[in-house]
Amino acid sequence: MAVSRGYTYPVQAAAAIPAAHHRLSHLRLILVAGGALVLGIVLVTLIAVLARPTTPACGFFCGPRVGPRLLSPVAYHNTTFGYTVEYDSTQLTIAGQDDNGVQLQAADGDGEVIFTSAAGADVNGANQTALGALPSATFQDVQPNGPVRGAEIGFVNGSGTAYTAQFVPADGGQAVPIGITIFSASSNGVTITVTAFSAQSNSNMDAPYGLDKASSFDLPVSNTIWKGQQ
Repeated sequence: MAVSRGYTYPVQAAAAIPAAHHRLSHLRLILVAGGALVLGIVLVTLIAVLARPTTPACGFFCGPRVGPRLLSPVAYHNTTFGYTVEYDSTQLTIAGQDDNGVQLQAADGDGEVIFTSAAGADVNGANQTALGALPSATFQDVQPNGPVRGAEIGFVNGSGTAYTAQFVPADGGQAVPIGITIFSASSNGVTITVTAFSAQSNSNMDAPYGLDKASSFDLPVSNTIWKGQQ
């Protein structure tokens, strides 16, 4: 008796079946869309990195180099050398002044920023003169701590040195560690020197050179207006 082998059916290609074709098309669209999204994110990130503003490393007393000057309504004007120092009267008060400059004291009495000026362009000599003018009975064990990075007075670049020292109060109280910065800049035959000091900051390790009042001192230094400068 013959054995029946049944029927055989032709196998149709999956691409010829509408449902399978649609499933493959949807998958391909998802893959293409996903790839385009990833590529878009990479391109946007790359453009953002390349287009971001670059700011040079700035240390102490970096004033604005571009844009309008933020003017303060309170200012000291030196008639002898024609420069002006703007300051925040809520943080600093004038403790003294003469023909050469002004002594601004922190409102809480902890620290000062002193402006002195002289004819000429001897920046290094001016720094040495300011260092020598520190009373040895008050400023003891003065040690250099490195250059003042970003030393700038107004829009004029300068140079100077940071120091550490022990400050002995006039009333004979206990000495406290302080930071000192001395730097000068010259323009149009005039040299201005800044001497700033305050207690070393123990709470803010990012404070420039450890000066507790660095942010208060920065405004008058940045907003010094030289003679002939707008």
